[in-house]
Amino acid sequence: MNLAQTIQYLRKKNSLSQDQLADRLGITRQSISKWESERSTPDIEKVVLLSEIFGVTTDYLLKNTKCAINTAANQQTIWKKYYMELINMPGISYCELKKGTTLVEQGERIDYIYYLVSGTCYRRSITEKGDELIINIKEAGDFVGSLVGVFALYTENRTLRNSIITATRCYCYKIPIETFSQFVEDKPEILTELLKLFTTYYREVLFNLQARQEGKVPNSLCEFLINKAEIKHGKLIVPKKNSSNAEISRLIGIHRVTVAKIIKALKNKGIILKENEGIVILDKEEMMRYVRAEKILNY
Repeated sequence: MNLAQTIQYLRKKNSLSQDQLADRLGITRQSISKWESERSTPDIEKVVLLSEIFGVTTDYLLKNTKCAINTAANQQTIWKKYYMELINMPGISYCELKKGTTLVEQGERIDYIYYLVSGTCYRRSITEKGDELIINIKEAGDFVGSLVGVFALYTENRTLRNSIITATRCYCYKIPIETFSQFVEDKPEILTELLKLFTTYYREVLFNLQARQEGKVPNSLCEFLINKAEIKHGKLIVPKKNSSNAEISRLIGIHRVTVAKIIKALKNKGIILKENEGIVILDKEEMMRYVRAEKILNY
């Protein structure tokens, strides 16, 4: 078994869900999911913690980790090679885009996709009733993770059911979609990663829509906070740029007043605290209970 399979096997053997293992490691469920799908690997500190949780030696895990790290390093080399090959193809231009620029218009045929070098975008969908829904956000990542609008390559008439708009100033490469289609046709590694990316995106969208339909708005907001949180000065903090009521409302499609009520309820329960740096998560385990719908938050 490779590292991803080993982690998944030992997690299930110990009757742990991805959420439960993430809680014990002090990380998000998405991190566990990425390990088990070979999209990333744990660092040495996490390997030690995993060995303690699973009751195995670090040598056992480290042997697999070395293989995975070498594989990851080789993969990064491949991505870098593809990146250099792609940006030097004819017809590709480098551009700076202001905040609020529409890269992809909902329902319109796409002629260009974008490779995001820096900055943040978000997907917006307008419902039949005229409601605006923010589906998810996208930041520059690895080679495949930095591609914006690429799903249109595999849809009828090359259109998307949502718009993609810059949330910050963005720097990116503008790529004719036909050029990218020719570029990937003989590169199965990229097509495989695109499939994984689409699966992750689909699950994210499905969770948000289901939360709205079932009235599980607090679950969606709590998961958003968990996903955006990072360790800073020994605290689990949602950075200021993602923690204002207006920004949360915009990014997850919940009315600003509702966001304020949920944030207030979480503060009153001692689960979070608002500071100058952002929202501090004081009790991650309790918040995860709301994410998993084990508890109902009255707001």
